[in-house]
Amino acid sequence: MIPGDDILRVLIVGDDTARRAEVARHLDADEYVLIDASLESAQAEVQRQPPEILLILVPDGGGLDLLRALRAADASGRMYVIAVTSAHHPARMVSSAVAAGSHDVLCAPYAPQELRARVDVRRRLARWIAGRPRDVPAVEPVRPKVDDLRAWHYLGDVVADDLETMLGLPLCVTQGWPTFTATTQHATITMTMATDQLELCISIVADAAARQWLGATLLGDAAASEEALDDVMRELANLAGGALKRAARAEGPILSTGIPVDGRSLPRRESGARCWTLPVDAQTQLAVIGEIRHRANRRIPARGLVEGMVVVADVHNPMGILLLPSGTRLTTTTAERLSDLLDTTLVEVCG
Repeated sequence: MIPGDDILRVLIVGDDTARRAEVARHLDADEYVLIDASLESAQAEVQRQPPEILLILVPDGGGLDLLRALRAADASGRMYVIAVTSAHHPARMVSSAVAAGSHDVLCAPYAPQELRARVDVRRRLARWIAGRPRDVPAVEPVRPKVDDLRAWHYLGDVVADDLETMLGLPLCVTQGWPTFTATTQHATITMTMATDQLELCISIVADAAARQWLGATLLGDAAASEEALDDVMRELANLAGGALKRAARAEGPILSTGIPVDGRSLPRRESGARCWTLPVDAQTQLAVIGEIRHRANRRIPARGLVEGMVVVADVHNPMGILLLPSGTRLTTTTAERLSDLLDTTLVEVCG
């Protein structure tokens, strides 16, 4: 059999039985093993035997969390994912689906020939790989760098997906730095990748008009106090950190979430920071800024551990019993407990 010509398993996932059946009718059963799965049964099916191709019919109400979960459930790491969106989804769904782990996105309405051509990409890629010269060394799989993480590359869309749910309105996302007409304030949350000695800082930025709009929208009070608005900004930063952590889970990195704080100096584009603008209306806009900071790890005695540090490797007691897994951010209680148990034992930490 010619490489790439073997019969591939296609898992069709969606919440509408009729829609799944329609998609299946467009595919040749002689070329593919077609498997039908509801949203509830899809994850178990992927865990049981990952298909070569996953066709997920994204529900109108979302479905990106399921897409991420299915990518994470793929033990083979070779499942080719196609997200099929409906005409009711916003245009931004394409970038959101790619950020969630889809390799391709097919937007309705589409012709049956286009669906077959998209599905057949997996077979064409297999033929191309099989046809490489024998002396070309195989590429060893490596853990992706931060800049290669889909969740980080599409950070604006990842955060906007969760903000839409909180704010109750659709958001457009434009990559680029906004022009605020007034002084801005921001809140920042730090996500730590301890083994890579990196901190990913996410800032939510708003000017006075945007803060007033947030007060009216989320607190029901356009005249909310500055203290209350600071709380809102920190909560938005916390939401952004959670969105990134959830979106990046399928890609493998261990992200430890910090505590959102009021921003001090705003990251600058000269530092390599990236920014996305989220217009709310013609006069109001929010911004999301992502910045990568390098921070060297260090080994210190356990009695020197303090709240906020992140352990780089698993921490065991002298009997070999696991006390803390790698990537854990220390609380005051945990730091004191390790100090009592380990005293002068060296622990590698970030922070």
